[in-house]
Amino acid sequence: MKKRLLSLIAPNIPPARTNKSCRYIFAILLALFLIIPIASASVTMTGAMKEVYNLGEQIPVSGAVTAADSINGFLKVAVECNGRSFPARLVPLNMPAGQRLFPSQIAIGPVLLSSEMEGECRVRVSVIENNVETEYGFSKYFTASNDLKASFRINEKDVQAGDDLTVTGSIIRLDSTAINGVAEVYGVFNDEEYLLDVVNIEEGAFSYSFTTKAVPAGLYTIEVFARDSYGNSKRFKAASYTLSNQLKVTAVLERAALFPGEQLKIEGMAKTVKGTSASDATAYASFDGGESAAAVVDGKFSFEIELSNAISSGMHTISVSAEDREGNSGSTAVEFSVTPVATSLLLDMQSADALPLGSIEFKPRLLDQADALLDEEIAVEITDSKRNVIYSGEAVSGKRMNYTLLQQALPGLWKLKASYAGLEAVSEFVVGEVHDLKIEVVGAVLTFSNTGNVIWRDDVEVVLEGEKGVFNEYLRKSIKPGEHLQMDLGKQAPTGTYKLTASLPGRTETFENFIIEDGKNVYSLNIVYIIMLLLVVGLIVYELTLLFKKGARMTPKLDKDDLHRLGKTVKSRVDAKTREDNEKKKLVDDYKRMTLEEIKRTEDKMKPAYPDKPWRKRVERKPVSKKGESDMGGAAGFFGGF
Repeated sequence: MKKRLLSLIAPNIPPARTNKSCRYIFAILLALFLIIPIASASVTMTGAMKEVYNLGEQIPVSGAVTAADSINGFLKVAVECNGRSFPARLVPLNMPAGQRLFPSQIAIGPVLLSSEMEGECRVRVSVIENNVETEYGFSKYFTASNDLKASFRINEKDVQAGDDLTVTGSIIRLDSTAINGVAEVYGVFNDEEYLLDVVNIEEGAFSYSFTTKAVPAGLYTIEVFARDSYGNSKRFKAASYTLSNQLKVTAVLERAALFPGEQLKIEGMAKTVKGTSASDATAYASFDGGESAAAVVDGKFSFEIELSNAISSGMHTISVSAEDREGNSGSTAVEFSVTPVATSLLLDMQSADALPLGSIEFKPRLLDQADALLDEEIAVEITDSKRNVIYSGEAVSGKRMNYTLLQQALPGLWKLKASYAGLEAVSEFVVGEVHDLKIEVVGAVLTFSNTGNVIWRDDVEVVLEGEKGVFNEYLRKSIKPGEHLQMDLGKQAPTGTYKLTASLPGRTETFENFIIEDGKNVYSLNIVYIIMLLLVVGLIVYELTLLFKKGARMTPKLDKDDLHRLGKTVKSRVDAKTREDNEKKKLVDDYKRMTLEEIKRTEDKMKPAYPDKPWRKRVERKPVSKKGESDMGGAAGFFGGF
């Protein structure tokens, strides 16, 4: 049996060493059984816990220990906070098997929170036997805090230098128990703090009195830093007050809206911060660099100021102040508005020249009594060279305005007039001449539009070059500005695709792939067909001549058989000629078809810029060709007669 157990535990040990190795292994196993404790008890924690405790508070500990066997050891109580353990006490634990409650059956007192126990904490109770912790239990988590609560009051909020102030309050722990300790009193002004005093706190009561001094006026705050013997502490903003060495000055205007040159009247009062009327004081009114003075009688004063005729329009501010013999002073401000009076109207233009479809830019400026710009609407009127009113509307003073001339704006001297409440300003500009003709293509119709501002009197030559030949047409009519004239080329040339060229003075416009779908009918015979017809007729005449000559030499007359043979011979020759003519015609047709296909492929490669229009427009600035000159060649010349 021993060998079998050894072979299971240590199969690689040689047989000669089996007995010795077996003793070592059993010794190790026995030591392990002695070292490893066997849990024979459990600890549970009960009882209600607060969420927050102050430092120095006692926390009651309650729960139960349950054991299957008797226990002879200790109960260890500790507080765990933020990863640290603070042991509180060891309580002897001698109990038989069963359950014991604490603190009723096991004397475990409350745990005192020290100054180091801050943060998230819990109470841990564990069973100690033979210096080994065999079982433990935890309470719920709670917060150990050094926070305090307090309430304060001050006897007065608004004070002047020399007044007495008292701050009182009550400082307690979180469980509302009063503390005993000390408090440091600070005065805070402009984010700087000054230590005023240190006072004792007895049974939570706090009191501090002091006399204000001639320090800078403003808002002061009293802060109290309180602490007790357990380390609970907190800084409180106890109270605040406004220290003033000023007078309360008020002023009103008789009228808040005036015209230049009118008289301004002010009435006012000066009081202390406590509401009493100031005495032995003087009031001052400062306006536009000048100052007026008036005596304060029973807290009242008044001023009369005459406004300048050239005073600026808009809002104005008058500073009013008062000062007494103790050095208390105060100030206020009143505002009034000056109604502007328009005195001049100016009209600025960027340029004195313009063209149709161009714009003129101008800016009217309405100025008041102080030469300041007024934001008002100005009436604007524009007349052309024949004194016709072209535009009438409104413009805002000080803002630029653009007016775009029409395409048919008359050339010559135009006028721009601005007016406002009896004021008037006039400027002139010149509209130049524009001599232009626009050509548009719709189907086979050319439309000539006069886009200038003068009558079009020049001739326009139109040339069509295509497979059906060259065709010329001329436009010799006058066109007024804005008018249109049309030319139907379908009545001048046959159906086909052409290159259209329109020659105007100084420029040439070209329209590629100009298509006439329903053009003029042209009848002609191809020269090849004429030659072939002449050859056939000549051959027939030649054969007949030979027959007549042969018949004249022959003595006997031809019988029917001879005539039949002669007819067959002539017919066979005519048939052969006809086949030859058909072959030639087929060659011509094939050449024509191949040429047209090549033209079509070339057109497809051109990819017109406007797919919905079968022509492409090109404008060339080149000398105009002489009338009547044209050139035909290639496939277009060969097939022009069909």
